[in-house]
Parts: sequence; structure tokens; C-alpha cells
Amino acid sequence: MFGIARAPFESRRLSPTGRSRLLPTGHDGKRTIAGRSFYHGLASVASVLILTTPLSAPSVHSPSQGVTAPASSAEATVEPSMIAPAEDPVTLLERGLAWHDANVRDYQGVFAYREQKDGQLGEPVACRFRFRLEPFSLYMEWIYGAGRVDKLLYVEGQNDGKMIVHPTGLIGLVVPSAAVHPDGKEARKSSSHSITEFGLRTVLAKVLRSFREAAEEDSSTYRRLGLRRLDNREVLTLTKTDGSGTLTVDLDPQTLLPVRTVKHDADGQLFSIYEFKELRFNQGVDESAFARESCGL
Repeated sequence: MFGIARAPFESRRLSPTGRSRLLPTGHDGKRTIAGRSFYHGLASVASVLILTTPLSAPSVHSPSQGVTAPASSAEATVEPSMIAPAEDPVTLLERGLAWHDANVRDYQGVFAYREQKDGQLGEPVACRFRFRLEPFSLYMEWIYGAGRVDKLLYVEGQNDGKMIVHPTGLIGLVVPSAAVHPDGKEARKSSSHSITEFGLRTVLAKVLRSFREAAEEDSSTYRRLGLRRLDNREVLTLTKTDGSGTLTVDLDPQTLLPVRTVKHDADGQLFSIYEFKELRFNQGVDESAFARESCGL
């Protein structure tokens, strides 16, 4: 509709060389982590919320465009025999972080999320994105759930350090793009985190920090739910339960990268879901994919 040119989304999948699937087993451990600081920190992966507080008007996109919205609870069913204590989740997550740092240069796919805001569960949101680590480059186009913007571009060192956005609604018809500082007042109205925190590595680092902190306490329970099917893909699932609720982390069993995190509060109510789908790694995305012209901005 806006004349956007997308980078090719090929179906190649990256596999780590010489890595076998890792299925930890072991003994129960009782551990804890104070409060909800991690779960609020994990919201940094939803930095796409910047300037996207939903308006009263309906979104220009709908969930019927071929992408499944995050569910309100875990979709996959796990047989009781598959549930086993996690032996060493910290080491498992450290391996995922090391694999990411050694192998990942760029990736693209769909980022979907749903989360509580002011005590109310928000509507599902999904964005198609392409991302390059060096220099930090991110383009996002909303599939559904758009609020005040439906396109976003940020490239470190360009555009005077600002992100370029396309407004929704009538404003977008007369203003093709606007420059907003990622850490400015406007950007912070709907998110306490910067767009510069986007990415799988950020999610994994926060999950790892949470498990490390919990390992030093004594009232959290870890479990491995084993391999299971989630949206027609295989995942390795870890859970951590403490006084604030339950965190479920779904890892790609080959790369050990977190493809989904789900948080339920102490009452069992959904607090947040953050999910990466249709991931393609190292597609050779170059600077032309992040030019304003190619992004329709």
C-alpha cells in the first residue's frame, strides 16, 4: 500500500556445525529470584512498542494475514513422562549465547508479542523485521496490531541517530515519515526501553541473568519439559517457577536460541509473550536493505 520494498525472505535455515541436540536431565533444585525485575526487563525485546500505544481507531492490519497470533497460554501439550528436572540451565543458556556470538551476523523473520499494560492484557501484535548486528540496523513493518506507527527504521550512526517511522491513520497520508530520537520523550511514552535493545541476544542475556541470579537463591524450581511441538516446529522447553510466577522459555534445540518466552504471574494469569518466528539467519543482508528508499520511508 505504501510502496515498500522488502528484502527477500528466503527459507534457508542455519545449523551450527558439529552441534548435537542438547537435552539436559538431572535433579530438582529449589531456588528463587526476588520480585519481577527480570520480567519487566525482558520487555526490552518489545522495544517495538515505541510510539505504538494503540489508538482508538482500529488497526489497519488484521491477524488474518498468514501469521498466527501468540496464544494466551502454551500451545503445545507435554506428556508427563517428558517432564524432568533441569540439570544445569545456566550452562545450557551460556551455550546458546556463545553460539549466537560465534555464528550470527543478521537475521529476519516475524516478532510477535502480547503483554499486560496497566494491568490489562493487550491485543496481539506482530511485525515482520530484518536485523543486522554490525552496524546495528533494524527495519520493522507491522503485520497487525499497529498503533501510532506501522513502519520503523533505525540504523546506528545514520539519520542523526534517530529512528525513522511512518505514522498510521490520516497523519500517515500526509506525512510519509518522521524522525524520532530512540531515547527521546516521545519514544519513551509507551516504553521504558530503547529500540537499540532489540534482538535475540538481548532476550537470551536477560533469561541467562535471571537463571544465574536464581541459582544463588533457594526457592525457585526448574523443570525441563523436553522436546515438544510448537506451531509446527520443535522446541526445547525450560521453566522456572518462583514467588512471582512461572517463566517458560522455548529454545531452538539446535542453536539454543530463545524463540519464545512466556510469563504467567503468581495467580496463573498471562503477563507476557514474546516470540520470534520464521527466522532466517545470515541471508547476507547489506546496507541497501536498510536504506530509507527501500523501506518506503
